[in-house]
Amino acid sequence: MSDSDESSAVDRALRRAGELDEDPHPEEPDEFDPHSLGPESTDLTATDADIEVDGETFRAFWSAVVLANLGLFAVALGIMLAYFRAQLLVGGALVVAGAGALGHTYRIYRDYTGGASA
Repeated sequence: MSDSDESSAVDRALRRAGELDEDPHPEEPDEFDPHSLGPESTDLTATDADIEVDGETFRAFWSAVVLANLGLFAVALGIMLAYFRAQLLVGGALVVAGAGALGHTYRIYRDYTGGASA
């Protein structure tokens, strides 16, 4: 007899004895409402089509995203090649190139924010 069979048998026995209501948890809703989570008001006046982004911001953001991803990939791959395969020349070059890409990403961020710290 499985756990679910035993559980349903116990439920039936308790129901017959009058010790178990039809609904063991009447305070819980029948179905989960995902809109019950989060803020009550979701009045968003602007849609994605209404937002205007200037070209400088667009280029700075996407170039930083691409360079950060390439930099992290190159650093991680370079370290793995150097450590696991003992390919120090290729691994080292990838680490240096990745660090350069990450440094350039930081420079893009600093140029765009005007040198102010975050």
